[in-house]
Amino acid sequence: MPAYYTRFSCLLPVSSTVNVKPALDLYEVFADELDEKNEVVLFQASIDSHSEPLLWLSSGDDGDPEQVIAFALRCAASVDLSGLWGFQWTHGCWPPRLDAFSAGACVIDLTKRCVVDQVDTQQWLSDRLTQKQEQAND
Repeated sequence: MPAYYTRFSCLLPVSSTVNVKPALDLYEVFADELDEKNEVVLFQASIDSHSEPLLWLSSGDDGDPEQVIAFALRCAASVDLSGLWGFQWTHGCWPPRLDAFSAGACVIDLTKRCVVDQVDTQQWLSDRLTQKQEQAND
C-alpha cells in the first residue's frame, strides 16, 4: 500500500526574542484546539537556536501546510508580525506512483493577516498543458 506524505521545513520570523515564548505558547494552544476536535497537529514548532527570533516549523514524516498557514496567521495577530512571509512544501509517495508527486508554496501578508498568493504545481502543470494544447490546436 502506498504511503503519501507532505514535507516542509521553514522559518517563521517572530520579530523579536520577546515574541518567541508567546509564539511557542500559541503553538501549544493551537495543538490543544486541534486535539479537542479529534485532529492532530501535523507540524512541529521549535526555536531555531542559530538565528533567533525565528521559529522553525517542520513536518516530520508528514505535515499539513494549511495548518502552518493558520498558525502563521494566528501568530501574526497574536504577536503583531508584519511584512511578507512564505514557505513551500512537497507532496510525495512511497513506493512511487504516477501523479503522486507535486509541490506547493504560498505567500502570506503578515501585516494584513491573509494569504496573497498560492500555487500547487500539479494544478499549475495541468493548466499549462491544457493551455499549450489549446494554443497548438489554434
